[in-house]
Amino acid sequence: MDNNVGNFKELLDSRNIKTIIYVDDDFDIFSYKENTQKFIRDNINNQEVAWPFEVVDDLEITLHNFENWWREGEENDLKAFVTLNNIQRNKSAIEIILEDIFPKEILRCIEPTEFSENYLQENEIELSNENQILILMDKYLRNDKDGMKLLDRYIKQNYVSCGLFSDKLAIENEISCWKDLQYPPNIYPISKKRFYEENGELAYEALRNTIWLAQISEIKSSICDIFNKSSENTTTNLEELDPASFDYIIIYKSQNEGCWEFEIIEQLLITILENNIHKLMEKPDVHSHFQELTKKIKKIREFRTSLKPHTELLTDLTRLQVYQSGSYINSVFSQISNGDIFEINGTKYMLVCQPCNLVIRKEGNRTITDYVTLLPIEAEDKNIKNC
Repeated sequence: MDNNVGNFKELLDSRNIKTIIYVDDDFDIFSYKENTQKFIRDNINNQEVAWPFEVVDDLEITLHNFENWWREGEENDLKAFVTLNNIQRNKSAIEIILEDIFPKEILRCIEPTEFSENYLQENEIELSNENQILILMDKYLRNDKDGMKLLDRYIKQNYVSCGLFSDKLAIENEISCWKDLQYPPNIYPISKKRFYEENGELAYEALRNTIWLAQISEIKSSICDIFNKSSENTTTNLEELDPASFDYIIIYKSQNEGCWEFEIIEQLLITILENNIHKLMEKPDVHSHFQELTKKIKKIREFRTSLKPHTELLTDLTRLQVYQSGSYINSVFSQISNGDIFEINGTKYMLVCQPCNLVIRKEGNRTITDYVTLLPIEAEDKNIKNC
């Protein structure tokens, strides 16, 4: 636990997080009621207390008078009485852990009303790379208020990381909840169940994930910027390509080499786009920016995490690297090539020798053939039906 505290403070420093704001109903005046009642029981005969309601020898009547005053009194009057008599409230498990992690000078525990008054106005906080903030918000507030709405202003806000606490959320469903929230780049849903674990490891992971998500989103945003700029430059390059050169690349070369025109177009697009990406990455400021972002991610990865990659997504991406989808190949009537699979009368065959691709020609010219070589595909395990 102590080691985690030190590492986490280093992580905050690396992200330049100077302020942590925890917003919850637990910090409003009404959370002091229970301890205020205890104060009355302990001090009912104390003549030095300036009681704002009638106090008599009968405790029940006094508590009844207190209830009426507490219910109907002005909130400022309630706060003044609590402050004057140094009445404390019971701290939640989350607050206790946060106080263990964060220095008092940067941690602020406030109620939703105070957050609305002080942090929802434009330019209320001066944000910069050197002055970033971490906001921890309770989702389910009193009177059916949604804490997520209080975070609307900060969605996609630079230099802000947000954690959205929920006692109705299972730890394993945090990423699913993030998706349901429409993938906010800097708001990570946190199950409060993490803070009820004895050693606090899961609580640290929640805070780690909140900062991690904002850092990952920053990298993704930078990648998108690179792609968008490269795509714009590629569009310009294509528009400026003179007609004769375009005709030669797309039409003449396709006919001369026996290639499908769309394959040449695809190669041209990828070649120009890749070249434009490389040009941008060559710039020292762009390269150093990515180096700095990845350096911060490596620091975050020092913390344990139970999050696992989406294996189905990774499998799909790997498949895209190796294969073209059958729906694409068939729908655009692409030309046949080695490795293509055909099904004839219930048996599958693979094209293994297409003369126009492989034959060494005496004259160096292509010739048209009516035949190709197909080999039947047989499963090694005879118990497996023809694949």
